[in-house]
Amino acid sequence: MIKEFALDPQVLAQPGNIRYFLDQFDIHKGRLIAEYPKRWASDVYRIAAKGLRPVELKRFQVQLEMLDRKLTPHDPARKFDKTTKDWLENAETVQSDGISPFDAIVANENPRSHSDVLVADEVDETNEKWAVARQLCAARTSADCVAAASRLLDLSREIILVDPYFDATQSKWKRMLKAMVVHTANNGLQKSRIELHCCERYGSSQHFWQDCRDELPSWLPRGVEIIVRRWREKPSGERFHRRYLLTERGGLAFEGGLDEGKQNETTDIYLLEESLRQKRWPEYQQGSNVYDIDSAGPVTIRGTRRN
Repeated sequence: MIKEFALDPQVLAQPGNIRYFLDQFDIHKGRLIAEYPKRWASDVYRIAAKGLRPVELKRFQVQLEMLDRKLTPHDPARKFDKTTKDWLENAETVQSDGISPFDAIVANENPRSHSDVLVADEVDETNEKWAVARQLCAARTSADCVAAASRLLDLSREIILVDPYFDATQSKWKRMLKAMVVHTANNGLQKSRIELHCCERYGSSQHFWQDCRDELPSWLPRGVEIIVRRWREKPSGERFHRRYLLTERGGLAFEGGLDEGKQNETTDIYLLEESLRQKRWPEYQQGSNVYDIDSAGPVTIRGTRRN
């Protein structure tokens, strides 16, 4: 759902390209720029300062200052040899190595007719390498849901999983939780917190908190901690019904929930617009007044699973 592109800094030497391309990249747009090479942003600043008139540079200063949130962290596996190759040749070498390829490369030209190189002046939504699916239909399995969420999980430090109906005694929820947490623990940035949020509902288990303590540790990787929070809906207040993966970087909505379905079931997954993520993110923070917190919690679960 989120593609990563290598973008030649020289593409941003033109005012029109700065306006178009920087507007096309962000998590909620489904596109991010690879930090390639390591000081890619510095190269962009230098090129912009050199190539733009002062009035143009001032106009695009805000966009240039927001580059960090549009980038994926530098990947050391992607080698860059500035002594014998230009930027495009290096990017093409990354693709041919196949160790950590980009989804595509955007440059001002494609002199070797490389299949993964998109010419900046020709980029549009009709090109399948440029186009992104911000909504998709996925099999309601742990593997497919984690695959859809993987890049967002990798790029985030704060993970909040929201499913009002979570039941620690049911394997269909535990399998999905395990898959999400295992991927989160083994990939991407170091996480500062992983939380699971659910709702106290009529007919829900009176032993919810003990069920979490008894059932969840053996499903989670040893040494990994998650915090479980449970909320109550307020009379005449907001309904606690949505199923989300929310992070400080972006958000996904899972129409079918964060549990595995029966064979052949599917779920719709949506990338949240940033304005919607900003609205929902505070609703699931400690101290939120949208819902009432269950005072019997939260509880911290420490994983004990060795494999």
